[in-house]
Amino acid sequence: YLLSVMGVNEGESIFLADQNKYAKKLAGTCPMVYSVRVDKVYPDEIKIVITEEIPSYYFYFQGLCSVVSESGKVLYTGEELDDFPYAEGLVKVTPPPVLEAVMGYAVKYKDSMDKNAVADVIRAIERSPLADMVKEIEMTSRFDIRLFYGNRFQILIGSRQDISVKLKFVDKIIE
Repeated sequence: YLLSVMGVNEGESIFLADQNKYAKKLAGTCPMVYSVRVDKVYPDEIKIVITEEIPSYYFYFQGLCSVVSESGKVLYTGEELDDFPYAEGLVKVTPPPVLEAVMGYAVKYKDSMDKNAVADVIRAIERSPLADMVKEIEMTSRFDIRLFYGNRFQILIGSRQDISVKLKFVDKIIE
């Protein structure tokens, strides 16, 4: 299936194999594709290496659920999170104002600075000892970040500045 989407035909010259062309063709059709690499094996073979995106979190936008990868790309949009096959363990995020969440493309935020802020917060939480217990993140502003620790309590983080240190401190308080 992927070969037909990319436009690869058996018997074509390996000199025509273009990884940029293949990646562009896969972008909207196969959102789970992170990257495409083409290795030419002379004299008559090509090897195509496809790397998958890793789902990171989900949010609701315009009545639809959007699952987003670590790189900020929308992997799925639909009515129910349960319809996404890799939904288990994803963190729910209430993000800063979103302009667009189109499957196969990066989330577009009203403020372009929010893209990095959301990614930084998610990454910091995933690397922290709290990762298994944080089930929801409220981030309506990058200066007002709140974590929901299980069903037990809410943690006010404030801004993302020094978030790793803040998360370690919170872990020690909980301990």
